[in-house]
Amino acid sequence: RTITEDDVDEEDKKSGGLYSRNRDRDGCKLLVICVRKHVKDASKSLARKRRLIYYLERLDREEKGGQITLMFDCQGGGMKNLDLDLIQFLIQVMLNYYPNMINYVLVFEM
Repeated sequence: RTITEDDVDEEDKKSGGLYSRNRDRDGCKLLVICVRKHVKDASKSLARKRRLIYYLERLDREEKGGQITLMFDCQGGGMKNLDLDLIQFLIQVMLNYYPNMINYVLVFEM
């Protein structure tokens, strides 16, 4: 089943913690994870994973199978914002379902 925009939690979308904007020097779309706007919450884990998959599927369609650059914006983030479960999920999804999708992984202000 394909995840649509209607499947993504409205409150989670408005948080601004995950968005796609601009392109890198190679012309690849940027998928930005804004760490400071993310607070680990087990009750929202499934919804956040669903939103991440939605963005990956959308970018894969928009870029027609091309690569993207994943950017972690850690400016202003701290330990309360670190969600290792979500990061492990992202790594497994990228390795198993989108192995050639990542151009670069950038970490800003760690």
